[in-house]
Amino acid sequence: MAVALQLGRVGIELESVQKLAQTRQQCGSGKEASVAMQPLLHDLRKRIRGLLDDLEELDRDLEWADRLIRQCGNCENRPNRQDCPDCPVNKNVDLTNIGRLVWDPSCP
Repeated sequence: MAVALQLGRVGIELESVQKLAQTRQQCGSGKEASVAMQPLLHDLRKRIRGLLDDLEELDRDLEWADRLIRQCGNCENRPNRQDCPDCPVNKNVDLTNIGRLVWDPSCP
């Protein structure tokens, strides 16, 4: 059951988890089960790899955003373009999507 919860935490729908859990026992032979399970496992693995790629990209972006924001650690100016026109975050905000989200109020 722990794996079902883990799959749910990473966004795998309950329907997919149920299908994984029930498909094998609905088969009449090991061969039929193997054939039925292969596409389910392949699809799940493809989805998990996509999630991993997204998480790795977000992790890199968070690292860049953190580096930029740390540069403001000793700044006494208000953190906006008008009050801090030479802000290093402002100059490099396009290097990170999360930085843009934090810094640029017009960011979607």
